[in-house]
Amino acid sequence: MSTVVFPSGNGTLTSTALVPVTFQNLLQPVIAQCLGLDPVADPKTAFYKVRVGWQQEGQPGWKMGEDVCILRAVLENADFARVRDELFWENTDSPPGTDLTKQMGFTQVWNLHLTFYGPNCEDHARLVLSAMTLDWVHDILAASDIYRIPATARPTYLPENFQGQWWPRADVEIQFNEEVTETITAHSAASVDVTVVTDKPTTATIHIAAP
Repeated sequence: MSTVVFPSGNGTLTSTALVPVTFQNLLQPVIAQCLGLDPVADPKTAFYKVRVGWQQEGQPGWKMGEDVCILRAVLENADFARVRDELFWENTDSPPGTDLTKQMGFTQVWNLHLTFYGPNCEDHARLVLSAMTLDWVHDILAASDIYRIPATARPTYLPENFQGQWWPRADVEIQFNEEVTETITAHSAASVDVTVVTDKPTTATIHIAAP
């Protein structure tokens, strides 16, 4: 949850939108559990074997015989992500007829790229894809308004040449939709005067005020 206060009394915008680092940190323990690791009881092992990309400081390297997963997340410029819904309702915290609450809803589309190294890289990639269909994974992600897009390509085996050796590697990409809600207080008119002019030399003024 982020909050921005605009200058000159233009309101406060509150947003539930995640950024890549928060999305990765949210998925890291989930991926660890999908691989049978316990990020609560043994976080050192879980987060050694499941790492996040673009880390500020490098973690210790691993040996060719170790199984390690590296995840990184980016936002997709999907057509669906450009559509916004807007809704207004009365702000009960303000005097009647002065402010409205404007709610904007849209969807962020995330592409989670998982790179598996080690002798079990292909099997671990398959395992994560299978675990993503389970109810307990769905429930963890749904608590943060994140939902997996079912159409996922199968893992790709891509051995990587590093220092003259071919390291076993398998890649898989999983997409998610994130439901985002943003709210801001919008000013409204407490009253308005409407003047009606007819084809005859007469006019009528109507005063409309908020209840």
